[in-house]
Amino acid sequence: MSMETKHLSSKGSRSQLKRIVGPALITLGVVMVIFAFADLATGYFGKDLVINEFIYDSFVWIVLGSFGIAEVGKVFAKIAEAAQTHVVDETQDWFDAVTVKRNMGEVESETQSKSESSATSEDIITLNKVVAFDYRLCEVDVEGKRSEWIEQSKRSEPLYYLHGFHNVIIGLEKALEGKKAGDKIEITLQPEEAYGKRDPEGVRRVPLKNLELPKEVKNPKAGGLARVRSEKGWHHVIILKPGKFNVDVDFNHPLAGRILHYEIEVQLVREATSEEIQHGHVHGPGGNDH
Repeated sequence: MSMETKHLSSKGSRSQLKRIVGPALITLGVVMVIFAFADLATGYFGKDLVINEFIYDSFVWIVLGSFGIAEVGKVFAKIAEAAQTHVVDETQDWFDAVTVKRNMGEVESETQSKSESSATSEDIITLNKVVAFDYRLCEVDVEGKRSEWIEQSKRSEPLYYLHGFHNVIIGLEKALEGKKAGDKIEITLQPEEAYGKRDPEGVRRVPLKNLELPKEVKNPKAGGLARVRSEKGWHHVIILKPGKFNVDVDFNHPLAGRILHYEIEVQLVREATSEEIQHGHVHGPGGNDH
């Protein structure tokens, strides 16, 4: 209800009350005069006509009382009607105010939702997004107990990858889908979602000449890491038993067959460049420079 309509309604209520109060006062005055006249008439006519004063007074008071009750009833009926009109007006005002607030709230909520959607759509991890995150990793035994942290990134050097191109293990990529910068997650991965189960066929004997050691290492040692060249390219291996001409190595990933627990915090999400998508990995800081 507008302010102008509310003002007119208030003026109407006051005018209606005036129309009720005026006749009510007049009616009250008339009743009082009739009562006074009846009292005089009783005193004069009752004696001369030898009419029992009690019966006459009773008759007069019954008539006048009936008239007065009827008039007062009308007055109260009008007052009740006016009050009901006033209550209806106030109730309508209340409902109008609630409706306006609700509509405003819905508009604000919709505007905020659209704003948040447009603001965060570019920051959500989806296909073809470059993601940087910090992590730390531990192993979980068959009883569910966690080991000490065995691997973690440095705060100034998060891990970068191109989402959707299997640059990281599949379980980790699935867990990060839909997340955004600032999100923190914890996830425990079975071997099938991490580095796979251990393959017994992965333990092999290879010629020493096909083994490439890190630059700072001169001789192969058990437990050391190396690379082995094959027809399919280079493979990372773990040295099991070095020999004079051959060496036993394990082609399985060092974390294969293990249940792994990650704590992750997403640091950055951005659109990948066309070159990064074409090459299937991140370029620049945290990626490949070529």
